[in-house]
Amino acid sequence: MNIRIRHRRRYAGARVGTLAVVLFAAALPASPSRAAEPGPDDWNGSLSGGALFQPQADLDDGGKVGRSSAALAVSAQRRFGAGLSIGGSLRYEYEKWDFDQPAAFGGGAPWKNVRRLGVAVQVRSRLNDRWDLIVAPMAQYAGEQDAKSSDALRYGSAFAVARQFGPDLRAGFGVVVLHDIEKNRVLPYLDVSWKIDEHWRLGSAKAAMPTSLGALELVYRRDPRWSLGLGAGFGDNRFRLDEHGPMAGGVVESKSTPLYAHLSFRPDPALSLDAYLGATFRNELRIERKGLRDVTQKYDAAPIVGFSASFSP
Repeated sequence: MNIRIRHRRRYAGARVGTLAVVLFAAALPASPSRAAEPGPDDWNGSLSGGALFQPQADLDDGGKVGRSSAALAVSAQRRFGAGLSIGGSLRYEYEKWDFDQPAAFGGGAPWKNVRRLGVAVQVRSRLNDRWDLIVAPMAQYAGEQDAKSSDALRYGSAFAVARQFGPDLRAGFGVVVLHDIEKNRVLPYLDVSWKIDEHWRLGSAKAAMPTSLGALELVYRRDPRWSLGLGAGFGDNRFRLDEHGPMAGGVVESKSTPLYAHLSFRPDPALSLDAYLGATFRNELRIERKGLRDVTQKYDAAPIVGFSASFSP
């Protein structure tokens, strides 16, 4: 049986991936280049939603696990002039887990449905012609239906600087200080937007895919309506379990590394329809319970398919 004893530390080690801060990537409005920002006193908003399906895959110690999820998000941003803009977003996500006789978890489903509700604010201030300062506080509830609300909170803030190197390149670096359900984290992250030429772009993926996964995408835009992208990322989510469930009051940490292709169609400049096809690798589940051993299970690579739509009037 793949059971490991872990000694808790006050601060978890930082991990730098293609985009380390997956929670903030999913919760915050996109950070546009300066050319794409709304004008002074203009509002810019969007509504997006989508669904993702991952079929069952084999767990290390026997049994299977799969999941499906759906998400809905609304965001708005206003530029006030003098280089100051303020944005906010509200996001709801529902995730259904499907277990089949997981031996390491006692043969029954250790949890079923997880809900996440998050709110985030982003304040962006122009320091000079090239540098911006970004501060982005957020809070999120993440837990099963009967999880204790006060024990299922994730909250913190991102602090970053971004430099505009020219009309086609912006790069930023920052850290997130996060209280993540019984774990404190300090995480570095990168934010990149590079228009290589009129057809190719490399940058942080928009957070329309309902997985709370941060990702970096290389995108080929054939024309204003069609584009195709290849993306890679890292997912790390924590949530609280039902107080009265099989793993009463425990905390789950779910990790995965997705690789995917992304097809986007814009029938109208304000509407984007997106499809995703790929797989997740290095999948791992860990249950933490006070006074008991942590139970860790890895599971096989699994295909993923997803769809999303976003509207920005």
